Amino acid sequence: MLRDLLWKEGRVVGWCQVATLMRRMGTEALYRKPQLSRRYLAHTIYPYLFRDRTIRRPNHVWAADIADIPMRRGFKYLFAIVDWASR
Repeated sequence: MLRDLLWKEGRVVGWCQVATLMRRMGTEALYRKPQLSRRYLAHTIYPYLFRDRTIRRPNHVWAADIADIPMRRGFKYLFAIVDWASR
């Protein structure tokens, strides 16, 4: 919208210049922003089972994690298993 108003005045600007002008004027787009830090009450909160335990030996407690890595064509999946005693 700002770009179109500037074009009508005879000023040719790109989206980067429009973003700079909007930032300087303190205007921003009107849409719902993600609320990632707000807790969703319907989600179940599970207790941390190893809070009061001491891990003294290897092969006692294992942890696993999976992550997706974006590639040029699709995703690669990384799966890691870690022994907490030796990490």
